[in-house]
Amino acid sequence: MRFQEHFKALEEVAWNEEHRWAVARAVERYLQRRSESMAKLKVHEWAKELREARRSYLNRLEELVGEAAEAMREQGMEVHEASTAVEAAELVHELMGGEGLLVKVKSLTSEEVGLNEYLEERGVEVWETDVGAILLQLLKWRPSHPTGVSITVSRRAAAEAYSKLAGRKLPEDPAALVEFARGFVREKVLKARVGLTGANAIAADVGLIYVLTNEANDRLVTTLPDRLIVLAGIEKVMPDRHLCELYAKVIPVYATGAAAVTFMSTIGLSRSSDIERVVVAPASGPREVHVILLDNGRRRMLRDPCFREALVCIKCGGCLYY
Repeated sequence: MRFQEHFKALEEVAWNEEHRWAVARAVERYLQRRSESMAKLKVHEWAKELREARRSYLNRLEELVGEAAEAMREQGMEVHEASTAVEAAELVHELMGGEGLLVKVKSLTSEEVGLNEYLEERGVEVWETDVGAILLQLLKWRPSHPTGVSITVSRRAAAEAYSKLAGRKLPEDPAALVEFARGFVREKVLKARVGLTGANAIAADVGLIYVLTNEANDRLVTTLPDRLIVLAGIEKVMPDRHLCELYAKVIPVYATGAAAVTFMSTIGLSRSSDIERVVVAPASGPREVHVILLDNGRRRMLRDPCFREALVCIKCGGCLYY
């Protein structure tokens, strides 16, 4: 999209009263929740520790990426590198192996590479599994916020979009709409042989991938399909589990105002050692786990004294509420 087209779209949204009210209500609720969480948690201390650690370990990011890749391969996962957005999208399509349905956990990185459009143009049916991300998919909108992707969608617009999908009139009631989405997501996940997720963090020391959600859709998508694809920017790699878990303590407060995230999954290749301690993989999880580590300009950013700071950002979107 050219700048003029982008600006026109922004202008239309800015003057849309329904969007403005939807954002105003969301911001009010966010600030109230965040204030309550800040009052009882040491979030400022945690955020300071995480920020200082990220600024420090970015100096050896290349080394950490190599360490993480080796650790993940030792676990039985396949690790791929993509230099560009197009390369990443091509890799995902190749890893689909001819399957016609993909279910996804909400992923900013997949938005970055234009994954949904790329796959749909090639005949793949793609479905998001996050309530807000499904809404955007139905409305053909882009995310308005890194974590609150559907912040500009009113309950009226949400009911209209989900009613079209359901083929029947649904009430303008968030609880009823989420209940419909729950059934829809489970139906699609049970049919899919391939799932895709982003990564909130990757622990280089042990090769574990952290995925955080509030809806539990990650548990479905990352365990039920036979093949799981993880698409993550290289900046998601952290030295160890301590920093990954520190991140998991910080981000919910700044992202949604909540004191804690509801679900935190650590992903590897499932295994069992219950019979004479013989390790067998996979067990009940996916038969294959493929991890795509994306550059797409991140290494250039790392070398630039101005853009480097953007890699410190954890993409919570807290700054956008002001």
